[in-house]
Amino acid sequence: MPTLLIRADATPAMGTGHVMRTLAVAQEARIAGWRVGLAFAALPETLKARLEAAGLILLALPVPAAGPDDAAATIASAQTLQAAALLVDGYHFSADWRRRVREGGQPPARCRYRTAAFDDQVNGVPVLEADLVIHPAAHPRPPPAASRRPGLRYLSGPAFLPLRAEFRAVSANSLPPPAQRPELLLTLGGSDPAGLTLPCLQALSRRLPAATPLAVVIGAANPHAAAIAAWSASHAPAIQIYQDCPDMAGRMAAAGLALAAAGGTVAELAALAVPAVLAILADNQQPAATAAAAAGWCEVVDGRRSTATAGLAATTATTALAEILADRTAALWAAPEQRNRMAARIAGTVDAAGTARILSALTELSEA
Repeated sequence: MPTLLIRADATPAMGTGHVMRTLAVAQEARIAGWRVGLAFAALPETLKARLEAAGLILLALPVPAAGPDDAAATIASAQTLQAAALLVDGYHFSADWRRRVREGGQPPARCRYRTAAFDDQVNGVPVLEADLVIHPAAHPRPPPAASRRPGLRYLSGPAFLPLRAEFRAVSANSLPPPAQRPELLLTLGGSDPAGLTLPCLQALSRRLPAATPLAVVIGAANPHAAAIAAWSASHAPAIQIYQDCPDMAGRMAAAGLALAAAGGTVAELAALAVPAVLAILADNQQPAATAAAAAGWCEVVDGRRSTATAGLAATTATTALAEILADRTAALWAAPEQRNRMAARIAGTVDAAGTARILSALTELSEA
């Protein structure tokens, strides 16, 4: 039985996207008979329970995330599990950290695992310190010139978008068009570091008919979860709150429109042909959101540089951004035929086999 070790973290600041993306690969590996571990320096307790339920072995690193001792601790975890492959996901790992981990320590104790890494090209700088690099994106990107290092394999494009098991069990072709799906979905990331969920919920409640079914997904690392639930219970009890939702595919399958952060959720929405208003809240979200807008299946609001929020204090800017997002969302909710046309532009472009393709490449890598 081969062993895959994943190295990823989740915090309120960085969100949970890296861990959730690797969870998709972990689920596929477990089905194929792999043993899977996750080495982490930071992870919310609620997320730990979910990962353990998925059959992952959790190894807590007794060092600061991406700190000077992190690489050695990661290598030691790989040695403990006798890992055949190590999959890394996170923006916070430096090129030096990645090089040290790829080399596997110093002889004679050097590890024999092979390394893979997700590459989102933060600030245009590609991740290349790995044996296998996965660049999941709406459009394939040619391998960077520096990727010609002997032995490096580079996978890019929508064929390698990893979807968790719940999404692989749902066929977009079997779903009704958005105009016939009953819910409006609000999901702003695993931690919502901008604190947008509650102001968006409040702004939407003022714009939508009172009977509008509104599903609000709160991530495992959201520090405002209690306040969101309390406001909903006292002001709009018909709103459904889902914390650390185990069935995001079900929520999206029921959604005729989503207001979402432009992170890893973009691929999931595309897979189920859910039209969306996407909020860009971090630099790394911009490429996927721009591609989605160009394809015509979503509208995008750049929350980083909104002219309506420029120069405002943080709390005031968040409220102003929420009002903009709610305006766009309410307008689309009132235009069912437009939402149907948006969904038709994305239907079928993201399939459910991306995770299997990644695991196939990891298997070939570990057996080489």
